Amino acid sequence: MDLKCLKKGAGEEAVVFVHGLLSSGAKCWLHSNQTYWPDLVVASKALGDPGTYVFTYQSDVFSGGYHLDDAVDALKENLRLDGVLDHRRIVFVCHSMGGILVRRYLVRWQLEILERGTAHGLFLVASPSLGSDYANWLSPIAQFFGHSQAQALRFADENTWLNSLDRDFQNLKEDRRLPLHGKELVEDKFVLLSKLGLFKQVVRPFTGARYFGEPFKVPGSDHFSIAKPAGPDDIQHKLLCAFIADPRLRAAPKKEEHAGAAAARVEVPAPARVDSRAGDLMREDEIYDLLLKLSPSHLTALTVKLRLNPAHLPGDGQPVAIRADAILNLVKLPGAAGLPGLEKSLKEVIGPRPS
Repeated sequence: MDLKCLKKGAGEEAVVFVHGLLSSGAKCWLHSNQTYWPDLVVASKALGDPGTYVFTYQSDVFSGGYHLDDAVDALKENLRLDGVLDHRRIVFVCHSMGGILVRRYLVRWQLEILERGTAHGLFLVASPSLGSDYANWLSPIAQFFGHSQAQALRFADENTWLNSLDRDFQNLKEDRRLPLHGKELVEDKFVLLSKLGLFKQVVRPFTGARYFGEPFKVPGSDHFSIAKPAGPDDIQHKLLCAFIADPRLRAAPKKEEHAGAAAARVEVPAPARVDSRAGDLMREDEIYDLLLKLSPSHLTALTVKLRLNPAHLPGDGQPVAIRADAILNLVKLPGAAGLPGLEKSLKEVIGPRPS
């Protein structure tokens, strides 16, 4: 376990690569032609002079009881010891479970981060918000070896740890006190795990594009190749460079502007609302409650009315909460119906809400 510094840099940004399950900082980002994504960042003159780091934590099949929170502790201490926390802005490039690890770090240490006034960017690469089918497939192996990380990553309605993290991160993001921007890349193709006899997407679109606007599906990519650009002209790297240079991230307030932030209010933020109450629009939490109460036939009718792609939805056998989350997130994607369109379709399917 370590934080490898590829370049200290003289700029205000630090870029930290964090790998996923059953991988490492050396393997995760390495293309078969030996192109190493962190090296592309180091070589990019357009980015100025950011510090570039690669974090590796224990995640192999023999990790046993080494929990995700242990990896979070290791990340924090390595960032502190190497002076990464002194940067004004930190961009995390996270593949798969690496995104869960970093989200947990931000939620767990949010008051300390607020006090420092550091802005954070999350560049999530096929990173599941609600779990991964890969971890489901690995569940028998995980149980045999006592692999706690794979168990925490399971895609299941009863995965309370992951669902709680999802809720806490949503609250942190919507609270807007912590300068936080993000970009989500989604895998395109199925991956063949021949030894397991399985052929499907590891991270489904609705769980890999949940937190930030304008997610991007990388053409031709699968869950593993998406983290391995072949060169500087690949779309993943171009999007990362644009994200690092995003004015919203560079406009982060200075530390003195955050003085006393840790002592600010800490109550749980109110549920997100539709942009306006004009015309008596429903709040997002009200719409979500209605979705949870729909019968399977109503859900089917709603997805048809909204013209949602069935391939982007969980199967009929999945819990209602998972299907509701999927619909809610799909309507927020660019070009989709949005919350007002979802409310309109709901009323057409089940009738107007009682006054």
